[in-house]
Amino acid sequence: MVDYRNINDPYTLDIYLYFAHEQLAAPALKTIIDCALLELEWAALPANVFLIAPESEAAGFSHPDVTTIRHSDALSKFATRWIECESTPRDMLVCFGAAMPPIDVIGRLQMTLREDYMASAVAPRIAIEPFGHLVPIYDQSCESLVSRAQCSELPPIYYLPEDLLPCICISQRVVANIDLPTGLATFPEAILALLRSARRRGLLLLVDNRAIVSLQNYKFNKHALVTRGAELSQLSNDYSLVECRLANHPAIAQELRMKVPASYERSTTSLLLDCTNMPPIHNGTTECALGIMRGINANRKDELLVSAMVPTNSQSFFSLEDNFPTVRFVCSPNGEQFDVAIRLSQAWSISNMKDLCRCARSVAITILDSIGPDTIYPVQADADSVFQFVGEHADGVLYDSEFTRRQFRRRYFVHPDVIESVIYYSLDPEDYVPRAPKTDEPRWILVFGNSYDHKDIPRTLNILAAAFPFEQFKVVGMEHSSISNVEGFFSGNLHDNEIDALYQGAKFVIIPSFYEGFGFPVVRGLAYGKTVIVRQSELWHEIARNMPGVGRLIEFTKTLDLVEILALLLRGEVLPCLRLGASVSAKTEPHNWQRVGEQIIEFAKRLRESEKPERWLQRDRALRYIYESSGR
Repeated sequence: MVDYRNINDPYTLDIYLYFAHEQLAAPALKTIIDCALLELEWAALPANVFLIAPESEAAGFSHPDVTTIRHSDALSKFATRWIECESTPRDMLVCFGAAMPPIDVIGRLQMTLREDYMASAVAPRIAIEPFGHLVPIYDQSCESLVSRAQCSELPPIYYLPEDLLPCICISQRVVANIDLPTGLATFPEAILALLRSARRRGLLLLVDNRAIVSLQNYKFNKHALVTRGAELSQLSNDYSLVECRLANHPAIAQELRMKVPASYERSTTSLLLDCTNMPPIHNGTTECALGIMRGINANRKDELLVSAMVPTNSQSFFSLEDNFPTVRFVCSPNGEQFDVAIRLSQAWSISNMKDLCRCARSVAITILDSIGPDTIYPVQADADSVFQFVGEHADGVLYDSEFTRRQFRRRYFVHPDVIESVIYYSLDPEDYVPRAPKTDEPRWILVFGNSYDHKDIPRTLNILAAAFPFEQFKVVGMEHSSISNVEGFFSGNLHDNEIDALYQGAKFVIIPSFYEGFGFPVVRGLAYGKTVIVRQSELWHEIARNMPGVGRLIEFTKTLDLVEILALLLRGEVLPCLRLGASVSAKTEPHNWQRVGEQIIEFAKRLRESEKPERWLQRDRALRYIYESSGR
């Protein structure tokens, strides 16, 4: 650190205070100068102090320790001084407005310049009191700040191309070796042009994250100081390259994750639920999202601010604002930053991850199943890589069953730092069955599936419809059927009352799928007290253990077994079934949507408490390499 109290200090300094853009009267200017000389201890500096004042005040203002310059004369006098200092160079500190550093911070800035020979200038960080949050380097408007609690995670130095910052200390090497460009209009443009000239020689602007200037009131608008035309003329043909480099600087992504509102010290956790793939139809995706919102809405906690990102048409279709008043609904993040973001469905493309990482520090993805990557044909070609990216770079992974977790882990590496949790969806019959169930006589056999091969609907129906020609089959997931005793329904068009009628009128419920992750139709069928017939899977044993003892769950191993099973059931025979509720006691609280909401909240808090900024940086680098290498 440079000690300015040593009169033998070899360094001299010029300081320029630019207040031409502030409409301040002479008394206010005197107060600012007195503050700088006394409170900030500039009087101890071997420095020349220049005040660039508004035209109306410059003539009438004087101070014995400061040289006052009119705004209209500032550029010419600065150019003259620049030439004078070429033979006896010194650092030049430029402060726009009140961003004036105390003596120790000035020493820190000059020491940083001495430590890096390839630095053109160095700038301190600006902190806004009373909480000391930092002004982001990418947004000097001060609408949002960087959390001071996270500042220890910042690197010591950022390296930037030229940019106009509120306080800049220009290195004496620039003064000694670079001419001031001509054709400039204003003093701020000259500073930007000098930094540009230095950058074209390989000398970069540094931001020293260890040097902090604390202010009570702050405003800085570089676009008001430098006109667009001047920028283009001084930065010439590489202006767009500089803008692109600044916009894509890794520091921007890092500080975005540390954003806090400028108005208050946040003690709450902000959670974003990513429901961007929630369509305005009734299906498993929407049932899951609505159930979780219901659970979170029932767990209103002051320390948690919950927002849900849902398409506009789905917001209106499900009347979300009316049904879930404690959740704030948005269509996009709009630059807002959250502590935690949880995608309530799978990430099918790397852009899903990139979009989520832009708006939250901790990111979690829900894995509903590994069916897509395992079966290959119904998903995008890079789905396998996306799932692996989630395992390596997400902060958290949620699974809807232990079976899903095992299936995911058998294929994909999961980083030891990833927080994993299995959260079942509601297993409480009351969440699925209307309070006043109907008592109509069952009339049909209900089959659930869709057109994908692993659901095995066509083959199953061909066998059963032929074996039981006098039974009526209703199939959810197949809109049309040429078989006379089969009626198909497209699941997305069914409303709650229609689904209820299908279950109420079912003699039995059959799910012939080879592969599921949770199985809403199975849980719902059991909740209605039905006999549910499923293809053998470890998943159904897991669900059976945790599902209360309502209904019956029967397994089959091959499709032809269904013929014998249905024949026996239709004759009233009692068949062996899986034991329900083995892990549920009479004292156990029902695992309903409210409990699911509690677990989601607990998971979000775990992510917030275990934040690891190095994970953000690793993920940012990985995403940047992916997009740069692919040209996206």
